[in-house]
Order: sequence, then structure tokens, then C-alpha cells
Amino acid sequence: MFVKAKIKLKTMADGGKDCGIRNGYRPNNVFEYNERNRINSFVGEFQFEIDKLIMPGDEAIITVRFMDSDEIKKYLTVGRLWYIHEGGRHVGDGEILSLTNTNSG
Repeated sequence: MFVKAKIKLKTMADGGKDCGIRNGYRPNNVFEYNERNRINSFVGEFQFEIDKLIMPGDEAIITVRFMDSDEIKKYLTVGRLWYIHEGGRHVGDGEILSLTNTNSG
């Protein structure tokens, strides 16, 4: 399952990463928190059109490849916002711009 998305990484001053991310980055993607404020996350691989480094504070349009599951399908809608995590740490935000059938987006 592929989506075209706009992501923005948080700066280190805002609690984000201290280094950039590259093509193939696989963070936890959190679409909502449960009643105990624990995260329910999905694996997604970030794919860039060109191999570049996206730094904290940067915004970029990318393709995200999610593992196909019935549970994630309800979240994959245009305009949906989500949280990019490394473990329990919120390091960025994403917004789904379009749904695609291939990684060519």
C-alpha cells in the first residue's frame, strides 16, 4: 500500500531528531493513540524520488510504503494526518496527499 505524503520533521529544539533521514527510513507511523495513551503504530518505509537527506525542520513530499493490512486501511484517506515516531518519541508529522497503487506515485 503506497501513499504520497507531505512530511515535516521536528527540530531537535521541538523534541525531534538531531540528524536527518534518508531513503528507506522506517519509523513507527502513529495514526491515533488508544485510551491509555499508548501508541498503535504501523511500519512504513519512506521512499524519496531522489536520494537526499531530509533534515530536522525540513518539509518534503515523499512516497510511503505501508505493509498491507486490514487494520491500516481505515486510516489511509486523503487529508489524514499522522505522527512519525522513533519508539515513543514524536519526531515529525505526515499528511496523506494521495493514494497510489505502485511506488512510482
